[in-house]
Amino acid sequence: MASAYLGACFELGPDDVERDKASGTKVTYFEGYLGDPPRAKQAIRQTARLAHAAGREVSMTLSYSF
Repeated sequence: MASAYLGACFELGPDDVERDKASGTKVTYFEGYLGDPPRAKQAIRQTARLAHAAGREVSMTLSYSF
């Protein structure tokens, strides 16, 4: 099975989420591979909550079936 190298994204966490950017974009796109690391998953959930609260859309790749 092939694996993806996530580089610095593997260190992404909720403290890295910028509120104005999360709520100010029309569509926020998430990479599915980031759904596995616990801190990255927290960042994705936090960003999605902010986006939805601002009436924005979110999208995620289905590249990983976590």
